[in-house]
Amino acid sequence: MDAAALPGMWTEIMDRAVQDAAPMAARAMADGFKDVVKRRLGTRGHAFSTKTPSAPHTPPAFISRRLLDSVDTGPFAYGGEGAAWECHADTEYAAIQEWGGRMTAHSPKGMRWMEPPGVWHRSMSHRLPERSYFGSTVVLMEGDGSLRDYAIAGFLAADIFAGL
Repeated sequence: MDAAALPGMWTEIMDRAVQDAAPMAARAMADGFKDVVKRRLGTRGHAFSTKTPSAPHTPPAFISRRLLDSVDTGPFAYGGEGAAWECHADTEYAAIQEWGGRMTAHSPKGMRWMEPPGVWHRSMSHRLPERSYFGSTVVLMEGDGSLRDYAIAGFLAADIFAGL
């Protein structure tokens, strides 16, 4: 290899890293994150009209799996020297589960739920604690290194050195 070709090769590698590898790394991170969120959301369920068994600050238990089924990735965004994929949930109650807040009844009958030993409760307004499934998954995946591992796998899959 001619030493004079090295600057051009270096420029080609950097261009490929930005244009090819960054989007693939971002996509791999989003897809891996989505899989972990869905696995965590599908871990625990409970019957309709019963109080959730999930402790505050842990992912919510499911009744219908609508929240789990709504978790998806996309769309791709490319910002010149980087790339991003988003992971989102799009049910009407996704945000209140993640961050907590006041829930208000949508009917004059209010909200009803049963707690052991079979006692029914009714309320027109109820404060839900945070049951993070996105934020807590970020902390979990940063802590165990898996988010970084997904990024590396996506970056390497771009094979930016092919043909050089």
